[in-house]
Amino acid sequence: MSEPTDSAAAARLCEFTRYRTEDGVWLHALVWEPQQGGDTAVILVPGFYGSFTGTHDYRPLAARLNANGQAFMAINMRTANDFTDPRLQDAILDVGAAVAEAKRRGFHRIVLLGTSLGGARSCLYLTHTDEPAIRAYGLIAAIKSPYEASTHYMDADRLERFDRTIACAVALVEEGRPLEMVTYENIFNGRWVRMTARGFVNVFGSPDVTDISVLKHAHKVRVPTAVFHGMKDEVSLPPNAQAIHDALTNAPSRELHWVEGATHYLEPGWIAEEYAMRISLWAQTCL
Repeated sequence: MSEPTDSAAAARLCEFTRYRTEDGVWLHALVWEPQQGGDTAVILVPGFYGSFTGTHDYRPLAARLNANGQAFMAINMRTANDFTDPRLQDAILDVGAAVAEAKRRGFHRIVLLGTSLGGARSCLYLTHTDEPAIRAYGLIAAIKSPYEASTHYMDADRLERFDRTIACAVALVEEGRPLEMVTYENIFNGRWVRMTARGFVNVFGSPDVTDISVLKHAHKVRVPTAVFHGMKDEVSLPPNAQAIHDALTNAPSRELHWVEGATHYLEPGWIAEEYAMRISLWAQTCL
């Protein structure tokens, strides 16, 4: 296990909390509140399975935000417990519940962040609600959508097999068999996916069969926005970041921050520290 960096070591202990969505699902979050409370919270929407656990080290970001008087929440999605039959549109309810929890705690100015597939989740929430507390929006190592991201890292054979699997899943849904299971090996980094046909179409379908692409909704974002992206991101290759930035046509301001040498995850050490420095500075200046 790596030694904690200066910012990670300085991070206050977080609170493990839970709250309920409007449709009755209990969710969890890690919450770091500053010693001297303010009215601003930064909420991070996670990627892939929808869990705040994993490779990322959020302690440096929490420490820097707290030093600026801002709270930090790393939240879970309902898919963190079961990713076999996902519906990413449920993120509208899940993120909404986290925003409600932040407001209950007295934070009425909120910066929304999305990382990896959390970019699509957070964009769905932001563009399908009218929440005045959201004052700024940041995307970290975000993908346009799983399918659109795959076109940059899959070779022709893998992509052709991916298209066949999507077509099979679409056919199962159309035949009235949406709960039959679909499997795809090595979606990225050797990771396998096994889920229902309707879940596979919803998450991994091409833009003509699913509506989760950031690019479909980015024009509806109307708060200051920034895209933070590693130049060596092996999952969300740099064209994702450029395309997302370019699609934010109605944001009052939009920034693109390239992190030289950074990969997909906010790994402990200099990558987590660099992202923490850039995001906290932006979060302080954009409000």
